[in-house]
Amino acid sequence: MAQNRPGTSRPDSAECPQSTPYGWYVTGLLAVVSTVALVHRQIISFLIDPIKAELGVSDNDMGLLIGPGFAVFYTVCGVLLSRLADYRSRRALIGLSCVAWSLMTTLSGTVQSFMHLFIARMGVGLGQAILNPAAYSLIADYFPRRKLATAISFYEGSAYIGSGLAFLLGGVLLDKSESWRMVFWLVGVPGVVVSLTLITVRERPRTTAGASGGKDASFGDVLGYLWKSRRVLLTHHLALSALAFSGYGTFAWIPTFFTRHHQMSPSEAGIVLAISAAVGGVAGTLCAGYLADRLGARGRVNSKMLVALLASVLWLPAGVAYVLVENAWLAASLYCVAQFFGAGPFGVAAALVQELMPAQMRARGAALYLFVVNLIGFGLGPAAVSFVTDHIFQNEAWVGYSLLLCGLAARLFAVPVLFLSSRHYEAAMRRGPKPQAIFRSGKDLS
Repeated sequence: MAQNRPGTSRPDSAECPQSTPYGWYVTGLLAVVSTVALVHRQIISFLIDPIKAELGVSDNDMGLLIGPGFAVFYTVCGVLLSRLADYRSRRALIGLSCVAWSLMTTLSGTVQSFMHLFIARMGVGLGQAILNPAAYSLIADYFPRRKLATAISFYEGSAYIGSGLAFLLGGVLLDKSESWRMVFWLVGVPGVVVSLTLITVRERPRTTAGASGGKDASFGDVLGYLWKSRRVLLTHHLALSALAFSGYGTFAWIPTFFTRHHQMSPSEAGIVLAISAAVGGVAGTLCAGYLADRLGARGRVNSKMLVALLASVLWLPAGVAYVLVENAWLAASLYCVAQFFGAGPFGVAAALVQELMPAQMRARGAALYLFVVNLIGFGLGPAAVSFVTDHIFQNEAWVGYSLLLCGLAARLFAVPVLFLSSRHYEAAMRRGPKPQAIFRSGKDLS
């Protein structure tokens, strides 16, 4: 059968195929690209103190650089560019964006002022804006719904591998080179090479089963659909924003916590945090996706939200304790446990958005979800931690207590909102119609 060109869809009767080894290959390759993206995004967290020393800035300045400096362009441009991912080659978009953000990371090592670095980080955010919307959409066309949470959680696990590599490379390279500029150069250039591997990815026709009858969906149609689904999606997005606020704030400042509070060297902290992120984060994401799909196969229609809720509750003991214990290795072990439960909600939450959205809206639905989650999470999380350290505690050594205050407040907000979202979704699914049919029926999921 002839292959559809990118941007076209298969007939309404076409079902998403069974997962194949090639589908897993595509997901794995996208995970590699995402890993590179996270290295480029998170590497700066290990360079805070040397950048501060050379450029003469404060914790609060660095919080603004890591948070809003990246997140505003990342989120806004993600929404603006997402329509391309609903109608154009997602493979090409991801490849071009990988080249762009890699060049901007490399340029970060040449800056002569804080403002120049701020602009370079905005460029990294712009380059990475299209990655997740395009990747989620492509993965959703390679897997049936019953395996979608597992597949997207596998992809989401790359975020924790990337963060782990950023911690490891940041610590080791900084110790070896003693130059934060060299660290940017050494991680930036290989990203261009990785982009070339996307030549092996085939663009898959978009499935439209139960969606929009094959007609184009305008941005107004997307907003109208989201309004019809407002109770489910509003609570879903708010809860995940709070979890992202806690998670991104922690990722930005956890290396500084271990070097300042536990007097670890950059390389020691890098190894500890790399293991915690790669083991705890990846395992937590994969386990959550698998559990959500298993519960879904047994008839729990709100399985994804239930798993996100369970993981968020179980995060609380370890998420509080790792800041309070005095032994560095016990703190690292508890942080690994916190990473396991903290990572769990994000893969299943992204899968739920893909499940809810018609095919012609998947990338834009993902982009709007990421806009809300990352603008609050990445835009405010790192800056909130630095603000509390500088302006409330007024003591750089108390960065751990800033992590505790911001993280605990966000998680305590997220848990009841996740419960509410789970109830809304279960009630809507049991009432019918199925979410993908709303666009044609005009009925209200809320």
